[in-house]
Amino acid sequence: MAEYKSREALEHDAMAAAEKQEAEQNKEPYVERSKGIRVLAWVLFALVIIGVILYYFWIARAGKL
Repeated sequence: MAEYKSREALEHDAMAAAEKQEAEQNKEPYVERSKGIRVLAWVLFALVIIGVILYYFWIARAGKL
């Protein structure tokens, strides 16, 4: 156990531990997103990546397709 030089330091650490324990108990459980939303997010991510690749390709070709 840690050595405390004052009672105030001991009480402060005890209060911090109690607050941390209370915050853990009040935390809401994790709820996973639906599969449709996750699929939509991956599709939109892929479209953005394709758009960036096409944008750089267009720049490399000096705007001429």
